[in-house]
Amino acid sequence: MPREALETLLKILDIMYADRVASKKIKFSDLPVYAVFGENGHISPNYYWTPGLVAPLYVLGKYWTVYSGVFMEPEEFAVKSLDRAFYELMIENLGVCRFHRGWAEKTMPVILEKYYGIPGALDRAKKTYIQIAKYQKLAGATPKMWDSKRIVEFMAKAAEEYGNSKWAELFKKDMYAAAEEWWTRFYRKVEEVLGVQ
Repeated sequence: MPREALETLLKILDIMYADRVASKKIKFSDLPVYAVFGENGHISPNYYWTPGLVAPLYVLGKYWTVYSGVFMEPEEFAVKSLDRAFYELMIENLGVCRFHRGWAEKTMPVILEKYYGIPGALDRAKKTYIQIAKYQKLAGATPKMWDSKRIVEFMAKAAEEYGNSKWAELFKKDMYAAAEEWWTRFYRKVEEVLGVQ
């Protein structure tokens, strides 16, 4: 469903159930959990409780990110998430199941170079990811700041549960300002690493 249709539906539910919205003090439009892409795009995250699955990356929904239970500084998280994305893309393009990434990430580049004369498998994956980012920019489908209260609450809770006291405190002070700062710094680092500003 296009995000525009989802937003329209949620506004209708807010109106239809205005009494419930008033009594619960939460709108239907506050509840969706998704990452935003461009003016109309969105993707619901995979079912892991981690900021990496809603972080402003160009490819989500494929585990091309850090999806373990951590809450790092946004720049560090961005670098590690991109690194993970490059490796995941590399082994996926080689037709290797991601559950074999432990050995495949080390072995497949050696096999490709030694036996097939194809060097730089990881560099090729990085270049492909950069091309995806450039395409998304041309298509108007770049990551955009979260527009759902539930995602902001999720990020605040993740900072707290994963023991990042600095960010947990920032979210307690001003949940939306902290979310915007984290998102902006993460995305800025992604753009810098990819060189696609």
